[in-house]
Amino acid sequence: MRAYASVLRPSVAILGYALFLAINAASVWGGVFPFIPLSLQTPSMLLWFSLAYSGVFLMCYAASGVGAYFMPGPTNRFIVGLASAPYLLGWCLIIAGMYLPRLQLPLSVAGGAALGLGSAGFYMLWQRLFASQDADEANRTLIVGTLYAAPLYLSLYLIPQSLTAFLVPFVFLPLFGLAVALTSRTIDRDQAIFQDVPRHHPQLYRRAVTMNWRSALCMGAIGLCAGLMRALAIDDPSIGPVVNVLSMVGSLTTAGLLMAAWQVTGVRLSFSRFYHLAFPLVITAFALLAVLGPSYQLMLAALLYALFSAVVMLMMMQSAQISRDQGINPIFIYAVYGGIVYALHELGFAGGMLAQQTGAAGIAPAEAIALFGVYLLAFMYFLERDGLMPGQRRNGGNDGDYAGSRVELVALRSRAKRPAAAAAAASSSASLTCLDAAGAGPTVARMQDAKGARTASAADARASRGGVTGGSSAGPVGEPSGGIADSLGGSLPADLAGNLAADRHAAPGESPLDAAAEAGTTNPSAHPLTPDQPRVVKTDAPSRIAREGADAKAADAEEAAPERITLQVQALAARYRLTSRETEVTELVARGHTVARIAQMLFVSENTVKTHSKRIYAKLGIHRRQDLLDLLGQQR
Repeated sequence: MRAYASVLRPSVAILGYALFLAINAASVWGGVFPFIPLSLQTPSMLLWFSLAYSGVFLMCYAASGVGAYFMPGPTNRFIVGLASAPYLLGWCLIIAGMYLPRLQLPLSVAGGAALGLGSAGFYMLWQRLFASQDADEANRTLIVGTLYAAPLYLSLYLIPQSLTAFLVPFVFLPLFGLAVALTSRTIDRDQAIFQDVPRHHPQLYRRAVTMNWRSALCMGAIGLCAGLMRALAIDDPSIGPVVNVLSMVGSLTTAGLLMAAWQVTGVRLSFSRFYHLAFPLVITAFALLAVLGPSYQLMLAALLYALFSAVVMLMMMQSAQISRDQGINPIFIYAVYGGIVYALHELGFAGGMLAQQTGAAGIAPAEAIALFGVYLLAFMYFLERDGLMPGQRRNGGNDGDYAGSRVELVALRSRAKRPAAAAAAASSSASLTCLDAAGAGPTVARMQDAKGARTASAADARASRGGVTGGSSAGPVGEPSGGIADSLGGSLPADLAGNLAADRHAAPGESPLDAAAEAGTTNPSAHPLTPDQPRVVKTDAPSRIAREGADAKAADAEEAAPERITLQVQALAARYRLTSRETEVTELVARGHTVARIAQMLFVSENTVKTHSKRIYAKLGIHRRQDLLDLLGQQR
């Protein structure tokens, strides 16, 4: 219980985000309307307000994405006033419409546009903050903030509507704006995500979009469903508050379950796989709209909006995770995700409104929306699977293997002693997931291939065999390598040690084993070569047999080394709660790769690698690479 209490303990950021969500929760139904009299909420007002709000909201996301790419400096600033001013103006215009009935429609449209601008601005501020924080801190703020948002929203109904309409712009808005401003002062502005200039490496950003658009499309499918249900309910304004209450209760439940899973087992959620599993259920639910009554429509709308609220939370988590892992500008990737998700939400709303017009043709609105929804969901499933670009799907059609396409929450409880975790690590001990240069998906590559290592340069060959030397000009991450013996956490077998000694003195292009054989010994470690030592070739049969046995033993030792390092890194990651990307970087650092080489292998900038290394060292409580090797040597 103490663990849960510590996680749920409120902070300035959590309370500010919860208050923002509570105030902004009604935006999907028409902004502020649950807090003003129903007599003023006509279908035409709701429609035009929604169109103005969503139009400006989407344009802000598009402008933010373009601006983050071409002018990253201004988009990285935490200017709370730029979001607060239009948000305050929008509320003032809505309040004015309450007292000027003749001008209610134009004031509502103008207020919707201003609220759309301010709302998008605040979402960008929060997303920039989450991406700059440690993963645990950011995820805790998102989940616990969503948990607290539900009771805060429900408590607003205890306040008279006439008073709530004034409290929001003049009390609540300054409070969550102040929370953003105060929390933003604690972040490190020198992080790689803020220093990155997208124009300098456009291939990285093109690759980020290519690798993640399907995941965003699957999230957007839930938004499309919610938009369709919103169109069905807009003719009856009284449905909006009911659906909001039910959806907030659903969000509370979803966030609670997610927090419990994070605490105990951890979470790795692939939206592509989730959509594939949920597709039959969702399409069946829409088909039933044509035969079931209003009560079913109300419950389906509440369920879909609760799910959509959870999707928005997970979308922000995933965008921040991609930004941290790949060093991408946080506003750019969030604009891509948010643009797709919210655009599909509005597409669903527009399609639902269009389907409503079929009533004149004798088709009931619920039947038309059911038909339209089934069609759109099936078409999106087609696009997500292969779409209009057959053969372009990565990894044989399995997006879930790409680490960036799933949300990862490392379990808050240590899993170092869990047998299943060790077994899982052993099953994949010889592999490391990394990204290929062509962007064609995850490539499982052996980090220790003896033949491949020998075709590389001598320095790269020794580094890829476990960090034999630390000697490139750029230097490995942290301190120079202490050798493969240190990486493995102990002394080497005599055969492997002798081969490595021969490797250091072999002629260019010559096999270290051949050099050891020419030295006249089957155990090179017993008689290490010196540069001036004459080489004597013995051709007798016993020597050849012994040499073949030494070759086999050395090969076995070389094959065992990477597996042991991988197992040690996996054990270290489970004990210290490293993320998937941090685990990758840790293994590459342990093998002696330089910053530049790691950046090349993971398709990120060198500053991003340094940021990962800094976070890894902070989690492990170490300061040098040698300390990392010592820690690995202690893992069993």
